[in-house]
Amino acid sequence: MLSVNLDRLERAMRDFHVLTGIRMVLIDETFQELAGYPKQRCALCRLLRENPAWESRCRQSDLAAFAQCREAPGVHIYPCHAGLTEAAMSIRDEGVIIGYLMFGQAWSGQDLQALKRTLTDQFPGLDAQRMHAAVENLPRIDEGRLNAAATILEAMTLYFLSNRFVMAGRQDFRAALDDYIHEHLSEEIRIQDICRAFGLGRTRLFELCREHLGASPNAYIQHWRMQRARELLRTTDMRISEIAAAVGYGDYNYFCRVFRGETGATAREYRAAKRTRRGE
Repeated sequence: MLSVNLDRLERAMRDFHVLTGIRMVLIDETFQELAGYPKQRCALCRLLRENPAWESRCRQSDLAAFAQCREAPGVHIYPCHAGLTEAAMSIRDEGVIIGYLMFGQAWSGQDLQALKRTLTDQFPGLDAQRMHAAVENLPRIDEGRLNAAATILEAMTLYFLSNRFVMAGRQDFRAALDDYIHEHLSEEIRIQDICRAFGLGRTRLFELCREHLGASPNAYIQHWRMQRARELLRTTDMRISEIAAAVGYGDYNYFCRVFRGETGATAREYRAAKRTRRGE
């Protein structure tokens, strides 16, 4: 869903690093790193990520930050699982989250020796010599510079969008919503779940649906449920009650009413008519 002008983006990231000494990265909506400057993570992060269990903790820390970004716009500043300072912000195109900008990993505390003791306690077996050298080379940032960097991060996000360095790619809102509905078709799909997945408020979701789909979210979901039900009736021998469940209707009788209202025929009549037509 993310289209990126890498040359322009990396140039701006390099400028951010020159000003702050901190690494910036672009993450897509599937949480994969697309670009970063400097190219490599700091030495301490590389050291921790050599251990699969610790790398998993790094990943969970990132995912928790992205969840915070989905809940609220703006820059989210937080300590990672190792105690380093990071910041993240969602990139929203027409209200839809298409990626994230992050910066880190910096040390914003006063006592490096305390950080070393904490790392020794939290990560048993950590190579002490490499850890000590990595900690000494961490970029350091005080509260004032941290807040200034966060302001720049927010401004850069808007700058990237307005200049189309970062934009929604070939998948637009409709395609992204289609993917979500298909993935959850057999489940109850609630408006609040869609809002959470897309990082949208309820009002903005309805606006986008009217603009791109000409229908409410619930009507559009029903359209796909019925389309899938017709496909299963034509191509499988599943019982109608099984088809109802497969397209997200726990109430068989309600499914039958909706299907008849949508097609003008009962599910059984629809199946018989399609099979008769195929036999001709």
